[in-house]
Amino acid sequence: MARDETTREPSEEASNVNRRNYLRLAAATAASVTAFGTGVTATADFETITVPAGEVRSFSLGDGDTLENTLIDISADGAGYRISANGDGWAIRNVGVRGYFDANVDDPIVVLCPNGGTGTIENVYLGDGGYDAPAGLTTGIFVHAYHSGHIDIDRVNVQGWAGNGVYASGPGNHDDHPNPGGDGTVQITNSYAADNPTADFRLGTDGSYCKNCVCEGSGRGYWGFYNTTKLIDCDVHNGIYASDGAWESPAVVQLENTRFSGGTHTYVDSADISGSSAGTPRDRMPDGVPTTAEAAASATSGTDSSGSDSTTSESDDSAPAGTLFELVAGSDTSNVEYEFTVEGSVQKRTASGDVTAESNDTLSDNGDGTVTISGLSGNGYGDAFFVDGDIVSMNLDESKWTLRYGGEEVSVGDLVLPNKLVIDGSDTPRQSSEYTVEFSGTARKSAALGSVNSHDAISDGTISGRVIGGKDGYRFSGEITGFRLDGPARVSVEDDA
Repeated sequence: MARDETTREPSEEASNVNRRNYLRLAAATAASVTAFGTGVTATADFETITVPAGEVRSFSLGDGDTLENTLIDISADGAGYRISANGDGWAIRNVGVRGYFDANVDDPIVVLCPNGGTGTIENVYLGDGGYDAPAGLTTGIFVHAYHSGHIDIDRVNVQGWAGNGVYASGPGNHDDHPNPGGDGTVQITNSYAADNPTADFRLGTDGSYCKNCVCEGSGRGYWGFYNTTKLIDCDVHNGIYASDGAWESPAVVQLENTRFSGGTHTYVDSADISGSSAGTPRDRMPDGVPTTAEAAASATSGTDSSGSDSTTSESDDSAPAGTLFELVAGSDTSNVEYEFTVEGSVQKRTASGDVTAESNDTLSDNGDGTVTISGLSGNGYGDAFFVDGDIVSMNLDESKWTLRYGGEEVSVGDLVLPNKLVIDGSDTPRQSSEYTVEFSGTARKSAALGSVNSHDAISDGTISGRVIGGKDGYRFSGEITGFRLDGPARVSVEDDA
């Protein structure tokens, strides 16, 4: 069913906090501004605007306006925000949102540009997500159908929204659509999206693309809704989709050096996904993407002043998927053997390191999703592999080996975690489930069992996280000693998996 966009008319009037008032707030050092009832706290790097419970704060941007270095705190119940940008030369830059969006506003960020106009969204954190509001499925960033200019979206983290992460297909709407599209372009670069059930990234006009982006979690990964769009140097874990059955829209998605899993899907016969996967999609966060609201607001996300991704596509292309695992034999050993099994995939490291695998090291596909690796070494030498998955068993004399995983020295007990824990919210894609698990032993997030995102944490014997229509998975040792679940997700535990 096509989504009704008639309620998303761009605002032409100043709203609760217009640009003039916002700039006055940004310069203030007072703890609060009573005229708006909104707490404003100044730091050396950014301003914090705290929205009271049940209120929605609005920001309106026009030609040449900028909203930047701002943290919007909506952690109070029912607190929300609305950023509307309509004009040429506007920018939303270094903005972080703290808290889950549960206000009755369907799209907190609505943007567009006129023909020939440009807009920029960069270094923005929307990773705390939003719910299925009475007004409609919340979306992280919505590009209005009337957009007819060009918008650049760079280094955005958008996770856990009830609808789309970035919904930018409207400008490609047909002429017979209630809101005919303006044919404006949207180019998304160096960005991360996860657990947005309708789609993580959704584009629909010729000239629009995603480049060096990552999609993970539940729902559709990338959705090319209309026309011809591209995926360039991307990693998509949750499928690539083209066209739409409701509007019977022919659409083409062109793939360039893109790794994906989850299959390809089209809704009409004339749709096409052109190209094949360049390999296993990598679990990664593109360089410079903010992982917290504070990092976005303070512009401390690890990029240079130009905002460009410091990792070149050449180095990205050459880096195998997975975590580096090194086995180094003791200097007083000779021909000591090892064997381990991975649930996932493994590649030999054959260059660019002090420790590399040799031709006599064997990788055997067991036909059940696992791979067994065996080899031998001695006299201070060793072997190295890129492991994309979980190490589920290991057979070696630990006293004769030094093991390093991801550059850190580890024990067999750190690596081989026998138990599985899965929090599965896939049956309820529009509802959030938060969980806390206490355990004895060691735990590690498992990309093979679920998505990996910034909401999940392991610290001091406690696992905590959130799923919205997705699935989180962990491997652990020891026993579960405490458990709390707030939401409808299903939980499964498998001992000695």
